Amino acid sequence: MMNDSQTFHTYGDIKDWRLDIFQKSSFTHETLNDVHDNIMRAVVDLAVKQMESERGQIPARFAFIVMGSSGRWEQSLLSDQDHGIIFDGHDKHRDYFLQLGEEIVKGLDICGYEKCEGKVMANNPNWTKSLKNWEEKLKEWLDHKSWENLRHFSIFTDARVLRGDRDLLNQLKQPILNKISSDQETLMRLCDNVQYIKKGVGMFGQLLTEQKGPGKGLLDYKDTILFPYVNSARLLAYSEAITETSTSKRLDMLPRHLHEFRAYKDSFEKAIAFRLRLTNPDHGYELIHYVATDTLTKQEKETLKTWMKDGQLFLKRVTAMLKNSKNRGIDV
Repeated sequence: MMNDSQTFHTYGDIKDWRLDIFQKSSFTHETLNDVHDNIMRAVVDLAVKQMESERGQIPARFAFIVMGSSGRWEQSLLSDQDHGIIFDGHDKHRDYFLQLGEEIVKGLDICGYEKCEGKVMANNPNWTKSLKNWEEKLKEWLDHKSWENLRHFSIFTDARVLRGDRDLLNQLKQPILNKISSDQETLMRLCDNVQYIKKGVGMFGQLLTEQKGPGKGLLDYKDTILFPYVNSARLLAYSEAITETSTSKRLDMLPRHLHEFRAYKDSFEKAIAFRLRLTNPDHGYELIHYVATDTLTKQEKETLKTWMKDGQLFLKRVTAMLKNSKNRGIDV
């Protein structure tokens, strides 16, 4: 699909390549996320060249990190931007990296990646910081455990390095996860933050669709089906200090006494593959996570209900286990 020797001279070149490959190719979940990675890396590389031509050589080691579905390697055909930058050295370099972030945001936008509504992007000072300032910010989020701070912390822990020095992210994630894994109070607060699950099945067994907004009449597939698995696996990663970010890999990395939770991996992977089959990019990013239930067969509807039930049970069991940490590993 793309080789290391392939070069692009403009963001428009990358956009054209993206459109061409999306029109000519069919994807599995894995190959799709590989393509997204290649597109975003090409944008970052071109942005770095642009910055170095305007302001000189990159002044410090850095890591461009992606978060959200990109960080978890769980993107659909269309995706928005969720990213940041960690840089080494003095905070005086921040202006350079914020400008680099602005260039990356521009390039990704041109190439079809919607800007993040929550502004979780590398042109935002909240998401581009020196290593030292990132350490301080993570400590602040955990010292002041508001819902918003813990949401930001959860976003960060889904981060992976797309370009740059992987060690910079490792220096932040591993120590903080080691600390959380033995901090019952913080685990409980993180657990409480994800207890709400959007209801997907009504009292008569029917699939529930949105009553208003752009998704009116459609099922919110991401919130009702996928997120309970994502949140459950992330909580388990916190409890075991696992730095992997994808839901499947987090479950793969569970120690022996938690292997029972690996059973949920199959449902999640089938659900995310089914989403790809249903996705119509012509509807735009705003509707990419919604499904028209009237296009589904009776068996498909029952399968979706089963995935919802399994995801809810997964979160319930993980929550029960974490609330009684002395009984970890016991089938609850």
